[in-house]
Amino acid sequence: MIKRTICLCLMMVLALSVAGIAQTAASGVSLVRQAEGWQFFEDGQPVMFYRTKARSLNGKYARADYIHPLMGLDGQVLTEDFPEDHLHHRGIFWTWHQLLVKDQPMGDAWMCQDFVWDVKAVRALEQGSEAAALAATVLWKSPLWKNGQEALVLETVTIKLHRRKNDCRMIDFTISLLALQDDTWLGGSVDDKGYGGFTARIATPENAVFASAIGPVAPKNTPVFGGPWMNVIGTLEGKPYGTAILQHPENPLFPQAWILRNDKRYSNMQNPVYPWRYPVTLPTDEPTVLRYRLLVHQGLDVAAAWKAYR
Repeated sequence: MIKRTICLCLMMVLALSVAGIAQTAASGVSLVRQAEGWQFFEDGQPVMFYRTKARSLNGKYARADYIHPLMGLDGQVLTEDFPEDHLHHRGIFWTWHQLLVKDQPMGDAWMCQDFVWDVKAVRALEQGSEAAALAATVLWKSPLWKNGQEALVLETVTIKLHRRKNDCRMIDFTISLLALQDDTWLGGSVDDKGYGGFTARIATPENAVFASAIGPVAPKNTPVFGGPWMNVIGTLEGKPYGTAILQHPENPLFPQAWILRNDKRYSNMQNPVYPWRYPVTLPTDEPTVLRYRLLVHQGLDVAAAWKAYR
């Protein structure tokens, strides 16, 4: 049954991937398939890159299935990959420390150890004047499970880039996780920080202020409660600058708490924590779905943006 599920999913994606693949950047919001992933453009200018081919640093920390680089509104690179303080961090990513099958650890995807993202297929969902989107099918594997020959989890991720409007760029992520093995569990770090899930390693200004749905908050070592959205605002290269993450109200454990970082040890990292340190089961019959919206802006009413997203 598991093998049949994988085959059917892959056949559907491969059949649809032939159509709609842009070979050159065009006007509007477009996608171009490249050797190591897919490049998103707006009016011919690169905006972000979704990596499908694994990248490593001298053979270590190999990873795929993430966004980097993500460009700012003025064309500057916002995200970081292999930052010196945490070489395992990478751009915009969604991953966890704990993946267990029958109580046995199956690698550490957060640390890029004993874990493989096998991106099987990507297809363009839409391209046009207002938005471009793709869907990727990714098999999670580990050499600790049947020598990596059999997948543990089927991930389907959709990424949608909207045209910049009113000094704001909006990106939607939908992450669907279906266990392919019985008794599969997913969890964050085992300490009281519990970080894991959708994460943004984005340049944070030194004068950054963290404005949440319930008011200003300050980063601390453990998760903080800030409600369904978090806005990091300051100045970058002398201009107002902000990034915000919005949680969809249908997410499990909504609203998720936040891990916030902005200091010399952790130059930046923002993470709506799911599910925290205690693992939750991943069903084999219905996927667990996580949805987030990322905003890059130069001054924005995030409360209004959250209402629109909700």
